[in-house]
Amino acid sequence: MGKILKCLVLVATSLFPIISLAVTANREALDDKILEKYVPEFLKKEPDTNSIQSLDDGIQVSTYNIKLDGNKTEYIVLQYFDRLDRCAFRVLKKERNTFSLTQETVQQYPTSLNGCFEVEQKDLDQDGKPELVVSTSFGREVGIPSILRWNGRQLVEITPVENKSGKLVKKFRQMTVSAKPIGKKLLIVDVDPNDKFAKKRIYLKEGDSIKLVGEYDMVSFIPVGSEVTFNPEFPLDGEYTLEANVLSNHDRAVRAQISVNGSKVLNSQDFCVGTQPDKKDKEKWAGRDDDDDADIDRCKRCKSKKDVYATVNLKQKNEIKVTVYGKKDSVVRVTLVKK
Repeated sequence: MGKILKCLVLVATSLFPIISLAVTANREALDDKILEKYVPEFLKKEPDTNSIQSLDDGIQVSTYNIKLDGNKTEYIVLQYFDRLDRCAFRVLKKERNTFSLTQETVQQYPTSLNGCFEVEQKDLDQDGKPELVVSTSFGREVGIPSILRWNGRQLVEITPVENKSGKLVKKFRQMTVSAKPIGKKLLIVDVDPNDKFAKKRIYLKEGDSIKLVGEYDMVSFIPVGSEVTFNPEFPLDGEYTLEANVLSNHDRAVRAQISVNGSKVLNSQDFCVGTQPDKKDKEKWAGRDDDDDADIDRCKRCKSKKDVYATVNLKQKNEIKVTVYGKKDSVVRVTLVKK
């Protein structure tokens, strides 16, 4: 045991407030316990995902095998729970035959990770380096997840925050992450569960942070091959900007027909750049045939326009109908914003 520990490289750190002098004698003693308890096992075999073990002083630890940097480097994310069920994260990194305990997680503010009850891996920008989405069970923002990314040295919280009455709080109200990429990234959709008229927000991971894409009175994601009818509710009647965005990983034509109370406001041709080529022009038709639709609207071979707008006059619970055509791995995002 002593020989194994001598080969381990310890990174000088300070632990989260939850693992304090009140819980353990000192930081170095806890780091020694972590290495002594976990590393020998890791050198022998792969740990079980989400296996829970306990250290002395009432500290429980869950372990996760995660390829934080997308390559073959072995990382074990340690999630701590103290007697009060408060949580913190540390990372064990394996290089050759040695493990090092990395620095503490950088948080946006000290109470953002309380009672973590679910940890999910989500590759938000599809770069092969997953982020951690951590749900919370108590504190002033129950149920609002925190998002952590690996910067090569430690986990860093990148949850969007704002200042309210002198306190930093999460911008998220009730967020969900799409199960699959929509376009080229996973979408983060945030709604207010207590106010159906509040703006709906869409976020994306851009670089090292989470960026707001837009705020909408209504947002709906409609896959190719679907016909959807809905009756949106708004606090005010009047003019709205209707925007349809094609989200896809290809250039083939994806288009929609959209009507309000039976009157068309956008046609398939509105989603095309130029007209459909003559069928006898084999060169223009070659490779652009969407075999997965019947070309009902006779527009499948045009070049796709990604963003289409219309101004619509809406009243409470007007009927909006959307039919989407094209290659079936695509989605049209339909949004409404009051003018």
